[in-house]
Amino acid sequence: MIKFKTEFKNSYWASTGAYSGQILDKLIKELVPDIGRAKTIHGELLRCIINLDYEYHNNGNGNTFGLHDWTRIDSHWEEQLFFLIENMDDKVSAKILKGFVSSASRDVHRFKYHKLYNDVFDSVIYQVFTTKDRKIVSVNRAYFV
Repeated sequence: MIKFKTEFKNSYWASTGAYSGQILDKLIKELVPDIGRAKTIHGELLRCIINLDYEYHNNGNGNTFGLHDWTRIDSHWEEQLFFLIENMDDKVSAKILKGFVSSASRDVHRFKYHKLYNDVFDSVIYQVFTTKDRKIVSVNRAYFV
C-alpha cells in the first residue's frame, strides 16, 4: 500500500486530509469508542490524534497546559502524546508533535503547524492499514500492550 501525504494547507480538521472521508469515517466507527479509551492499539492511536487535532483547531491548545501550572503539559495530553510515541511506527512525527504541543508556540495557528498534526494522522492511518492490531491492557490508567 502506498502511504498518502496530506497536501499543504489541507487538514483533517477541514476534512481535506489524505484519508478524509469514507475511509477515515469507517475506521473511526469501527475502532474508536464514543467515550473512553479504545480497546486496541489502532483504535487508541486514532483516538489520540483525533483528540489532539481537535484541541489544536478548536481550542488553540489552550487546554494542553494545566489550569494552575503553565510550565508543564497537562497529564491528560501528555499520556496521549506518550501513547503515540510508544506505539506509532513513525515515532519521528509523533515526537515532533509532542515538541510543538509542549512549546510556547503551541497556541499559534498557522498552516505550517497543521502539517505536524497531518503527518501524525497520515502515519496513524497508514499504520492501521498495514499492521496487525493488538488489544490494550489498561492498569492504573497506564497503557500496556
